[in-house]
Amino acid sequence: MDDPLMNFNPLVPMSDGLFNLQTVPWAEVIAGIARNNPTSNIVGYLYSIGQTNTTVGFIPFKLQDIIRPSQLYAKVFGESVWIQNRKKVEALYGTAIGLRAACQAGCIGIPAMEPKGLRAFFPTEKGMKKISYKGDEEQEITFNTYLIWILAMLNNEKLWDMSREFAEMLLKYEAGAGKGRKDRTNNVNQLLESVSTKQFLLNLIPIVKDEEERTGYENMGKMVNMMPKDNFPYFNTLIRFQYALLNK
Repeated sequence: MDDPLMNFNPLVPMSDGLFNLQTVPWAEVIAGIARNNPTSNIVGYLYSIGQTNTTVGFIPFKLQDIIRPSQLYAKVFGESVWIQNRKKVEALYGTAIGLRAACQAGCIGIPAMEPKGLRAFFPTEKGMKKISYKGDEEQEITFNTYLIWILAMLNNEKLWDMSREFAEMLLKYEAGAGKGRKDRTNNVNQLLESVSTKQFLLNLIPIVKDEEERTGYENMGKMVNMMPKDNFPYFNTLIRFQYALLNK
């Protein structure tokens, strides 16, 4: 293209005769670069211009990682859905901590693209935010973005099917309770509120004792036990979202 700035006018007239320079969110900029250079990595020089000019310095951008959530979104939900929702999804990326805080990690990759609001759903000793699914389009896009970002962080596509299948098992377990359903629901809630691998395995025991077919639970227990400890909060949150979406 001879003129890359064709049809681009960031200056917006203001009432006092001045002009306002419209900026583009950094995550949207870097996502656009990653779409056009999906197999490359770059080093960017960051400089903040304002009332107080600030130099951040040279920061590596892992474009292959940054584009990963977008690729997973298209793969899991379909290319047409991704094209339809791309702008809304990309508007959620990088909103949790901001660029300057993300730079403290030394590079910009998948963690820097964390969407705002997701962290509140992670189980902690102090509790967590309940996943309440209303089913409207905006919430669906937000929740799907959360799911895909977690999957990208886990870096294992097989965990998508495993988390969904396990959520289905838990729902089936609850449905088979009859008059004792409340007890089973409590068992499931305790399991999903686990904050560590050890706690998850301990909370899995009452469920396994109630079931005759235990293979799926045993496989899940083995997988969680072998999983890196840092991955557990992400995976358990992935299960919680799958459970909530299937139980909507």
